[in-house]
Amino acid sequence: MFLNRLNNKEKEMFLDAAVYVSQANGKVNDEEKEAIIGYCKEMGVTFYDITGLHNYEEVVEFFSKVTKEKKRIVCFELLGLAEVDGEFDEVEESFIEKFSEDIALPSDVYESLKRDIEEYTIIYRIICGHVIG
Repeated sequence: MFLNRLNNKEKEMFLDAAVYVSQANGKVNDEEKEAIIGYCKEMGVTFYDITGLHNYEEVVEFFSKVTKEKKRIVCFELLGLAEVDGEFDEVEESFIEKFSEDIALPSDVYESLKRDIEEYTIIYRIICGHVIG
């Protein structure tokens, strides 16, 4: 939704963070795979090779130096990934919360983003029900 605001290096590191979130609970489901493919399309990334994944510390160090706006975008999108299958996975959500702490996103901002993604998901499902049936 907001990933087009990221530069190329931020997009690359975001995808690494998304892979870490999707793997946090030990299983990557089809919805998560589709979401990551969707992220690639949204960002204009034609292929994403997870064999070149940066380690977690590198991802954290990188995002700790970006603007507050970019931190909010990244955490919002990662929260969306954790809810892509219809419910928050507690392990993935805990991972994102720790990630947000590690990159110095204020906890009140994180909590606000979490509420926003929950509300967005509810509204999206209502709209889909009205449009698609």
